[in-house]
Amino acid sequence: MLYRRGWFLVLNILSLLLLIGLPFIYKTSRVDIMNNVLFQWGMIVTIFTLYVLIIGYFRANRVFKGNYRLSENITYTLSEEGVESKGESFSGQYTWDKVYRVRIVKKWLLIYQSRSSANLIKIHEKDNENIESLKAFLNARNFRLKKNW
Repeated sequence: MLYRRGWFLVLNILSLLLLIGLPFIYKTSRVDIMNNVLFQWGMIVTIFTLYVLIIGYFRANRVFKGNYRLSENITYTLSEEGVESKGESFSGQYTWDKVYRVRIVKKWLLIYQSRSSANLIKIHEKDNENIESLKAFLNARNFRLKKNW
């Protein structure tokens, strides 16, 4: 989800180029690159990018392991009324008019309740017909939700 933002992808590319080119620059440069301001800013960007990736990974891993409901098998039922989710220890439902956004990213259907929280539903090849029906249903109705196909 971080790579959805263009600036983060650019930072990653620049950091990767710096790390790949660093040995070459160090070998061929006649100038002390450690005291070069451009090099120092490049290292700050690289460290920031790595920090965000590493902290994000460990944080998500900790949240997933700490919340047993997230690791349960969850069954989602999509109907004209809304979305129903059932796990081993919980159940919930909400209507389409309360959904903030619906997105399809690669093989995942994301149903957002707010800008930052979403239900992730794995899409299999056999679900393609159902996904097309969902798209048609949501496009036909005038729900105030954002659709990203």
